[in-house]
Amino acid sequence: MIAHRRTSLALLCPLGAVLAQDPAQLVPEWTRQLLPRVRAQLEDKDAATVAWGAEAAARFGLREAQDALQGALERWQDQDDRNAAHVRRALLDALLRLEAQVPVARLLPLWNETAAFLLIARLHERNGAALLDAFANRLQPSSMRWLAAGNLLAAAPPPGFAAAVARQTEFVLFVDVVDQGQQSPDVRPAAQRAAEPQLADEGDAAAHVCTLDTTPKGFPPRTSHELTTEGTPGALLVAPGTRPVFEQRGRAGLFECEATLSRQQRGVVLASWLRQLAPDVEIETARVVAVQFAAAANFSADVASAVTTYQQNLAPVVERIVAADRAGDAARIEPAIRVVVQDLRSAPTTPLPPVAGTAK
Repeated sequence: MIAHRRTSLALLCPLGAVLAQDPAQLVPEWTRQLLPRVRAQLEDKDAATVAWGAEAAARFGLREAQDALQGALERWQDQDDRNAAHVRRALLDALLRLEAQVPVARLLPLWNETAAFLLIARLHERNGAALLDAFANRLQPSSMRWLAAGNLLAAAPPPGFAAAVARQTEFVLFVDVVDQGQQSPDVRPAAQRAAEPQLADEGDAAAHVCTLDTTPKGFPPRTSHELTTEGTPGALLVAPGTRPVFEQRGRAGLFECEATLSRQQRGVVLASWLRQLAPDVEIETARVVAVQFAAAANFSADVASAVTTYQQNLAPVVERIVAADRAGDAARIEPAIRVVVQDLRSAPTTPLPPVAGTAK
């Protein structure tokens, strides 16, 4: 009798009150009764009502509501007010939690939303062209979405991926400045130096970028889909690789945060993708040269010569890698060289002149 009374009351309560119940206690018949109400809410013109409908569909596992969710997403896609953005997030979150297969064309305008990216990445083999375009042109290098897209593309490289990786790779030339007649006391090989975090310049370090994003009054609590390289308990693997990407899902707070790679970490990842694309090709992603300092003018010329030599050595290797993936544009790719200067002179009384692309 008590159970029957609770069910009757639930039918009369607003949907927000129903969501406070434990879904495991609801019988399948109630779930079927809920579906028409959820569909009606998703077709409503009120933003909060649509968001609550999306939350209900996800919470109660209403896979039959996927068509209504996608229809609502299409209707709210081009609206630009703040509430519309929260509606889109609620709809994308519901589609993700229901493991829906959403046409990629519907998701492309929403690349900035992590849930939209995850929906595309989930079907990465089918959406390879869209992922490649995002990796090469849309996503911010060093972002977690960029890293996840690269990992997924590297696992099954489409034509053009090698060219995109080669364009973004920053080859590193370490210049050890020593006195006349001396050798560099730093015996670390180039690969070891490139892998060390000290390479990052100020402003190039790994970070968490956070923005204030409060939920409007009357909306359901937001779900956060934070991408991270930390495989903590409960995290979902999104993109395996040398540096795998995980999704940490939970209730969102006041801030929406996303981790970023440092410049050095990005370089290591790009180098690993190049080697994965061409395992039989020897790729010198970093090089060490010692320059004996005599005068400022000579130093600049010596460094410029070392850069030119390095580029000439890299060009045919990059061309070979890119040509292998049928991109057809290897000739237009000039290896980018980053110069890292280490002043090892015993008494550096003369300042070193600046060198283009130099990090100290």
